[in-house]
Amino acid sequence: KKNTRVHKAAVKLSAIFEPFSALFMKKQQYCCNKRYVYSPQVLYCNSKDFCVIPCSAIYYRFDEKIHFCDNCYKNFKDEFIVCNRDGSSDQITISKSSLVLTRNNATIYEPFVVCAICRKKYHKICVMHVDIIDGSYYYCQPCYATLHIERPPNEFVSRNLPHTKLSEFIENRVNNFLKSECKDCQHVNIRLICNVDKIIDTKPGLVKRFGQTFSSTFPYRSKAIFAFQELKGGDICFFSMHVQEFGNDCSEPNKRRVYLSYLDSVHYFQPRHLKTLVYHEIVLSYLAYCKSVGYLYCHIWSCPPCEGDDYVFHCHSFEQKLPKPRRLLEWYNKLIEIGIEKKIIIECKDIHEYFQTYSGELATSIPYFDGDYWSNSLEDIITEHEKDMNTQFDQQGKVKPDNPGVKKKGNRNKVGKHKAVTSKRQIPEETSLTQKIFSIMEKYREVFFVLKLNDDTVPFSDDTNPIFTSDLMDGRSGFLTMCRDNHWEFSSFRHALYSSKSMMFVVHQQMFNFVEFTCDKCRAVLAKGFHCNQCAEDFDLCTICNGRFGHVHSMINKTYISLDSTSFEKCENQDISNLINCSENNLNPKMRDRRQFDAILFIVDHCVSCKNNKCTFHMCERIKMVIRHFEKCTHIDRSKCRTCRKLYAIYTYHSSQCNKDNCHIPFCIRMRDISQQKRTVSDQKTLSRIANMKALKNQSLDGLIKKEPIDLSIIKSKINNSDISTNVPTPRPRKIPISPILNDSIFPVTKPELI
Repeated sequence: KKNTRVHKAAVKLSAIFEPFSALFMKKQQYCCNKRYVYSPQVLYCNSKDFCVIPCSAIYYRFDEKIHFCDNCYKNFKDEFIVCNRDGSSDQITISKSSLVLTRNNATIYEPFVVCAICRKKYHKICVMHVDIIDGSYYYCQPCYATLHIERPPNEFVSRNLPHTKLSEFIENRVNNFLKSECKDCQHVNIRLICNVDKIIDTKPGLVKRFGQTFSSTFPYRSKAIFAFQELKGGDICFFSMHVQEFGNDCSEPNKRRVYLSYLDSVHYFQPRHLKTLVYHEIVLSYLAYCKSVGYLYCHIWSCPPCEGDDYVFHCHSFEQKLPKPRRLLEWYNKLIEIGIEKKIIIECKDIHEYFQTYSGELATSIPYFDGDYWSNSLEDIITEHEKDMNTQFDQQGKVKPDNPGVKKKGNRNKVGKHKAVTSKRQIPEETSLTQKIFSIMEKYREVFFVLKLNDDTVPFSDDTNPIFTSDLMDGRSGFLTMCRDNHWEFSSFRHALYSSKSMMFVVHQQMFNFVEFTCDKCRAVLAKGFHCNQCAEDFDLCTICNGRFGHVHSMINKTYISLDSTSFEKCENQDISNLINCSENNLNPKMRDRRQFDAILFIVDHCVSCKNNKCTFHMCERIKMVIRHFEKCTHIDRSKCRTCRKLYAIYTYHSSQCNKDNCHIPFCIRMRDISQQKRTVSDQKTLSRIANMKALKNQSLDGLIKKEPIDLSIIKSKINNSDISTNVPTPRPRKIPISPILNDSIFPVTKPELI
């Protein structure tokens, strides 16, 4: 126990032993003297409620992917349970008696890698060894020096990711800012990793109430922007921003508006005192780009995360404290002040002030964003309002009328009162609903920002950034899930470097869509290597294996993957899309991409329906072979299969646009079910954040000082103060734990303790 003599003596002894043992292990050429374990993870119940199973809590498990919390297990009345595996719409039936009582306290140790020459053990994370990039053979530094081979550079780095107009615009502004603040600061790479068209469906309650006056769908473009810094140990990912852009083709009230949906960061940027200013510069650079395109408004919901939740980056450092509501509002207010001073933002209003002078139906005038407070609460507000109105009318209808045959004193006054009640009952329902929404806006006005970027007269230009999807970065759930399953943590600097290196390979794979050639010795994926032209079968070696083992035939240098950041070469369905001869240069880029996908879908649709074994349609037989392979593929995640990857992208795009009940495209209904399940989880987590915001309102937000008029002279003096970043927390708004999907871990997992 703490504060006992034994504990105090053990602490003193450990303080002496740790430095000694660390020095001894270093002399023995080991990486460290630690036995590291991964951070404990919460689990998620496979019931429809997606309950959270905290660390050290008991739960019932069927296998590694199916588990139920204690409450849901007790509520199951039937002997057999029908459930879905994570990330799949395939339903399975399991017996309640087959579930094993378990405690969520599994200890998972970090894996070791053994030097191929001296056989000493090293932590994979300490030596930054990723099997798929570096191969199965590891060489420690002393042993590698004996090979007399120059270690080849890692090609899968952020600098080699393709540039877009948006990423180049932000990157130039950020690095110019860093040069003015710090001459020795390392270069920052900004990349747009996902840019895809999506549609948010209006909830049925709103459509039923307002009909054609409120659009049933709002198309938008979802973007994922990531920031990397080139450090001595490698690239490190330190900032992420997910945004929603509603263009000129979207109906009101979303037309020409931008929504900052998610921001997250880890505090490993160097130098440390500039990290907050860099975060501000990234966000403001993006707003400056939106301003140049012609967007009118940017909307922000300042909502802090719950304690212990992950948002985009898995497992933040314990030193990185979650910002309280007051501190997060200060961070956003500082961002807005700098934006106004730089003339990026014209003015800022809270949502109550923005709609103060508005006349009309307020419920249909609030912008409808995916995952926002209003899109998830507006239907409930209307339902609650209608219930209150019905209750009020029922109570008024039970009042007994006066007896008309009996004259009473003051009857004229009573008639007047009766008329007053009647007129009160005839108040339009829309007016009272508007008043109710206004009262909610006034209550939470501090956390909703409306930033004006342009006047209505400014023309709008179409987005010229190429459309490309990424299963890893399409929303924060895919990346967070892969990080959870593969233990890509950001809890320490060494973890962040290793996780960034691992994720970079997956990002390159999805963006360039390259064919993987592996070394025949160590199985590393080859970007550059050596190829033998004399062997009957393809024989390839990486640079290290060619120098160490050699080959009986002469080897020639070969570039297997051309990673060029200056041109965007990716086309998700390259082989199939090359079959299409599109002459659509007169269309804008957005329409051209849609036409190309529609043309690809036309070909796939023909191949799915075609029963002719000798069909003369171009490439019909070849595509049918790919479809047959897709149906029988053993990969749980089809995007990881080389053959299925391109067809999977086509099916994914089709399922996002299709609304047929009996669609004949394979796996369309299944993919839509998975997407609906993910949306349900996201909505439930958003409602949880809303409940948390309401609970914190009476605690943290009661004493908030309302925003004062901005004094630019004070802002300039604060900006010039180098200590500004020490007073502003790192932004991590609205972190949401996401239910994981099926992805096999690349690390050994220790089974949890069975009770």
